Formats: sequence, structure tokens, C-alpha cells
Amino acid sequence: MPTPDQYQSLYAKAQQSYHAGDSQSAIEQYSQLVSDLAESGAESAAGQPDLSDLLANAANELTGILRWEKRYDEALL
Repeated sequence: MPTPDQYQSLYAKAQQSYHAGDSQSAIEQYSQLVSDLAESGAESAAGQPDLSDLLANAANELTGILRWEKRYDEALL
């Protein structure tokens, strides 16, 4: 299981991809991050509110990109 710093690094890479105009890579990176954080669930977030915040932020940013790309069905998942 990745460490909180590794999750933060993945989040930063997703943001960089998006800001560089590479929406597809950003979507893939955000999706992987959200999936990993959601899968690790309570055991990762226990005592680590930063990971809960990171999950919420990554999910919100992913949804925003998907909506911008008009991929509404995916944004609703």
C-alpha cells in the first residue's frame, strides 16, 4: 500500500498532467488515485484525515475534468 507521501505525489502528477493540457493522462491518473484510495478505505484514512481530504479533492477534480470533456456517464460514477 502506498504511503501518504506517495498518494500526494500521484495527486500532484495528475494535476500537472491536467494543467499541461493532457486531460486523458490526468483522467487516468486521477481515476487510479481515487480507486486506490477508495479501495484502501478506512484502514488508510484511519488517523489520517489528509488522505480523506485527498480522496475528496481527487474525486472532485476528476469529476470536473470528465464533465469538461463531456464524459457525463463517467462523471456520475
